Amino acid sequence: MNPRRVLVVDDHPVNRLVAVAQLTELGYAADAAEDGEMALGALAQEPYDAVLLDCEMPRLDGYETCRRLRQSEGGGRRTWVIALTAHTAAEDRERCLAAGMDDHLAKPVRAEDLAAALKRRPEGARDPDSGTLPAVESDRLEERLAALVRLGEETGEDLLEQVVESFLQQGARDLGTMRQALTRGDGGALAAAAHSLAGSAGILGATGLSVASAGLEELARQGDLAACEPRLESVEQAYRSIARRLAA
Repeated sequence: MNPRRVLVVDDHPVNRLVAVAQLTELGYAADAAEDGEMALGALAQEPYDAVLLDCEMPRLDGYETCRRLRQSEGGGRRTWVIALTAHTAAEDRERCLAAGMDDHLAKPVRAEDLAAALKRRPEGARDPDSGTLPAVESDRLEERLAALVRLGEETGEDLLEQVVESFLQQGARDLGTMRQALTRGDGGALAAAAHSLAGSAGILGATGLSVASAGLEELARQGDLAACEPRLESVEQAYRSIARRLAA
């Protein structure tokens, strides 16, 4: 089920108007907030399916807004957050994921890109009884695998097999490290292993696993180890799902 109720958070009035108009045209019900404090207040009152969150805002930027939202959610309902930013470098996307955001759109946002981002929201994201992150699988994985096949044909090497084998081996090591770190209460080691898996999953195009790992990393860096247990289970589930797809 696609999201139907969306909150737009942007300090620029024109940007808010355009985003609300785009959402309305796409068939969504949209509300708007002009800063992070107003957004957190609205989210505390209404069960929004998704949030379009501007990263650069005065007083409370999008990164801190998302961090506070995730803290308030704990291990319960997780709101799907799409970052809006003029910065499109890989490190900017990583910063968004590390703050707990789920997706990333570059400004100015095109209606077709917005529609695609909202459709990437997993069906399970709104379940208030779920203590785990959704194990999203995006078609980026298939695109990256196909690109590796093409590149391998050009170079005469079996790049697909090499990359997949390396990803699975490193992923298994990272998961083992995370589980051990959580058992002994080592948030730093847990965050480092989650960061490693988020990066390798992102490179492979396994967006759901990357997002889940980045969210776990953020919780570990905050020292919220109690909330890390269900998130780690979600990461493990997402990894197993990706591993099955790669083995098919």
